[in-house]
Amino acid sequence: MTSALGALGPAGLTAYFGLFDIAKIQPGETVLISSAAGAVGTIAGQLARAHGCNVIGLAGSDEKCADLTATFQLDAAINYRTCDNLDEAIRAVSPDGLDVYFDNVGGAITDAAIRSMKIRGRIAVCGQTSEYNSKSGRGWTETTSIITRRLKVEGFILFDFQDRFLEASQHVSGLLHSGELVEKPTIIAGIENAATAFVSLFAENSAGRVIIDAGYR
Repeated sequence: MTSALGALGPAGLTAYFGLFDIAKIQPGETVLISSAAGAVGTIAGQLARAHGCNVIGLAGSDEKCADLTATFQLDAAINYRTCDNLDEAIRAVSPDGLDVYFDNVGGAITDAAIRSMKIRGRIAVCGQTSEYNSKSGRGWTETTSIITRRLKVEGFILFDFQDRFLEASQHVSGLLHSGELVEKPTIIAGIENAATAFVSLFAENSAGRVIIDAGYR
């Protein structure tokens, strides 16, 4: 039941098209995913891993980072809140550079990712959570590196691909059934807690897809 709201729902489909159509990932490439413990990020990381990529996740707590490697089988995870230097932390686990960056966050995290990209790397811009609660918006500062590194940057929304939802859901469903992809949603009991659950999405307090169990049966 929860898969219809997660891996087989908008989060899973967004991850699929962002990786395969926008970023065009290839086996053996190194992929960095921001907000990797979120609804889209957890699916994107596993899809890339199943496709033979080396996958690094960024998350905001040690617990989430442990989940990324232990539960979701990512190759490495970085707590961007506690590392002394995010650029160095990324390079430590991807010394040859990044082929792909799946951007859910924007801002300073994206700047650090850009500085670690290989020549002709690709960036799929899925979300900008660092900007959503900002009154003015900070944006990216490493725009010159997009030129010097000849990066391809493309934003997208899920409904750009609405005629191919069946294709994506079949791909994700196959990985779910084989056990190559797992889900670990955050389930919050009580419709009265819906507002708190919604706010938690932007405060990064929850992992995976957040689902409200209203208790109706």
